[in-house]
Amino acid sequence: MAQTEAEKRFVAYHERLRAELNAGYWHFRVYTAVEAAMDEYLREMNQASGFFQMTLLAHRRHALMQLAKLLDNGAANVGVLQLLRHCERNPGMFRPEEVRRRVKGRKHAHEIAQAHEGVDENTVIGWVQEDRKKLWTLPTEKVATLRNKALAHIDRKTVEHGEVPIPYPFRPEIKACFETLHVILNRYSWQFSSERWTMELQAGQYEREIETLLGAVRFRREAEGPKSP
Repeated sequence: MAQTEAEKRFVAYHERLRAELNAGYWHFRVYTAVEAAMDEYLREMNQASGFFQMTLLAHRRHALMQLAKLLDNGAANVGVLQLLRHCERNPGMFRPEEVRRRVKGRKHAHEIAQAHEGVDENTVIGWVQEDRKKLWTLPTEKVATLRNKALAHIDRKTVEHGEVPIPYPFRPEIKACFETLHVILNRYSWQFSSERWTMELQAGQYEREIETLLGAVRFRREAEGPKSP
């Protein structure tokens, strides 16, 4: 059976937001891995300090820009709040009979459908209210201000009056943003069609790759030995 317009919009919103979330989180993983490696590999990094510094800054910038997109509440944009609003306006998408229709023909379709029994419009509205409260706990304004005054634009007032740009959020704050958004998106993808997504690639991939690169630099330095004065 063809999808309704509300279902098509949900799928389009969710797929784009999930792609933005994963891309942002992967950038976050790279810059945190580079930062974490500084203690052990500082000497090796100093052999190409410009490269590693620019790598760290570029990935941090991309992570924050992706996060700003996801948290944007502008009426003309699509962010996680817009997805919640769409679900709130179309709670019938999540009724058990609609889930059964969408999963028909899939393996274990009967068990999947049973897992969604008891969901009604009030249930969906309750989910949305819970998830809005989760978003209110995140440093949304800090991320948006950082984007507008330091990342996406050269803010005129900041330049003319020498105002100090807002500081970057701490890594735990950024990680909490990505993890919270991940949980929210997975709630609705699961309730819509019994699908859960992951932010992770192969566990520890970026950390291992950076360690391999820096380990190779260390090995080369040790093999060459100390240079003559």
